Amino acid sequence: GTVPVALVVVDSSLDQILQRVHARCCEHLSRHKIPRKFVQVASIPRNTYGKIDRAQLKVLAQSMFPSQ
Repeated sequence: GTVPVALVVVDSSLDQILQRVHARCCEHLSRHKIPRKFVQVASIPRNTYGKIDRAQLKVLAQSMFPSQ
């Protein structure tokens, strides 16, 4: 199956942010939806309307984890 991955833009202490993000995911998501990996990225790709470009996110994640 697919493994959830979270791409995170961080400008401060990565460890603290990831702990908070993981805790928040545990509070609000089903167990199978909690990301198994958290990856720091410089920015989230956006389309011309300023919305998150999900297709580019998928390409970015697949380039980081080619086997998934």
